[in-house]
Amino acid sequence: MNRLTTLLIALLLISFALFTDTAMADTAPRARLSDASYLRKLSLHLRGLQPTPAEYAELEAVENEPAKRQAYFDAKIDQYITSPHYQDRMVFRLAELFQLRTPEVPRLTSVTGPISQGYYGTPRSEHPDALLDLFSRIARDNLSWDTLLTGKDYFAGALTDLRTFEPLMSSLSDETLLDPGKPPVPVSFAADDPRIAGALTTARFLSRYNTTNVNKNRRRAAAVFRIFYCDPMSPVVPPPKDKKAAVLAQAFGTVDHGTVTEKELQDGMSISDAARHGGQPQCATCHYKLDPMGKTFQNFGLTLNTELAPGALVFARPGGQKVNVTVKGIGELGAAIAKTPEYSACQVEWFWSQLIGQDVFLLPSRKSELTADFDRLGHRANDFIRLLVKAPEFREKPRKIEMLTQLHVSPLLKRCDSCHNAMGTIPEFAAIPTQLIDPELLERMRERMNLADDDKRKMPRDWTRWNPRDLELLKRWLNEGAADANGKGQIKPLPTAPNTKAPDQGGAK
Repeated sequence: MNRLTTLLIALLLISFALFTDTAMADTAPRARLSDASYLRKLSLHLRGLQPTPAEYAELEAVENEPAKRQAYFDAKIDQYITSPHYQDRMVFRLAELFQLRTPEVPRLTSVTGPISQGYYGTPRSEHPDALLDLFSRIARDNLSWDTLLTGKDYFAGALTDLRTFEPLMSSLSDETLLDPGKPPVPVSFAADDPRIAGALTTARFLSRYNTTNVNKNRRRAAAVFRIFYCDPMSPVVPPPKDKKAAVLAQAFGTVDHGTVTEKELQDGMSISDAARHGGQPQCATCHYKLDPMGKTFQNFGLTLNTELAPGALVFARPGGQKVNVTVKGIGELGAAIAKTPEYSACQVEWFWSQLIGQDVFLLPSRKSELTADFDRLGHRANDFIRLLVKAPEFREKPRKIEMLTQLHVSPLLKRCDSCHNAMGTIPEFAAIPTQLIDPELLERMRERMNLADDDKRKMPRDWTRWNPRDLELLKRWLNEGAADANGKGQIKPLPTAPNTKAPDQGGAK
């Protein structure tokens, strides 16, 4: 062995030791939450409510009896997961994942049966739509998470749902379609119908991710990759510099006529199709997988197509291996996605971010364990959530946040997208930093969030649906300079930030 080889081996050993020390420091076990804090965290994360005084008293009565204490927590987890509030929280979480406008009704329950009250006596217009009802039933009935991709049963609580399904159903009468006072209509298809794919063939999804003759369903395909494969699918072509004012005006939902006119607003939202679709060499990095998937949505407007639309599931794995599964229609596409290991791993990441938190690093070995658990449990969401809230990571105390970075606020920025990103030309807030986001947008966000409480222009507009700690966390991040994931500030910090205290991270996510 020559000197050079010896030196290289020594350097590798030193690097490995340093890496191991760093990893151990980042993932060292944290102190455990007290029993009362654990109960509070369970209640907030699973149902969005504080425990009652009676619940704390029940816990105190068994604090010196380990077996009874564990049985108490197990019973509470089951109670919370079977509550209407848990279903509501799951609907909101899924609405954010799908980047829908978060539901505005004060109580969301499934249209398929009474939870706290019956729904069949109310006009159809007051029911959740088929997609939100699907979300609710996954939580209520402990359905497989794959139902989002493979479900064939719906309850059409809105006329738009019925119009979407109408081409595939000969049993719908004009009277049913035209009478908004009718109760929700059960809509079912054969288990092997390749034209139906759970959430992907609902009016809400199709209208949220609309298409054009130029786009050719790539936007819908991009949403599928983002939701089910954790692929951000961020656009590679930024809007023209001279349209920035219009893009910002659209993003914040207001038009300051001193800055941008209505015509400029429309022009800014009409970015050249050639520039956005195929006119740049970077487009090939995504189109190889978007185009085959987009074909499965062929001829879908806001109604479904009676004919099969063949396509393919195409993507490259990290090692370079290319997956290419030919499918007869969108139903087979959904089933093919649900069978891939990348789908399971992505869903585990999402559940982890919702319950454990993105500030707790998910080690590759731990991710593999949880993915195996997710598969073993048949991808049933409630069973997997039970497993996560009993995991040691859930009960660890959060570290004090000395400096906020984008990692701490990323889940909150995704909530912003659920309302703001209704149009494809609006930059995604959760994608910060990106070439579509510049300091002006961040400064505008900070300005809007720091307006007086009685100012109608403040954001978010409906603060009642936000945890106060989350709002303070987001405001503090902006006021301190909006540090990116590496700790580098993106805007000038305010001279004195209104909130310099690290907020309690034990609240609901």
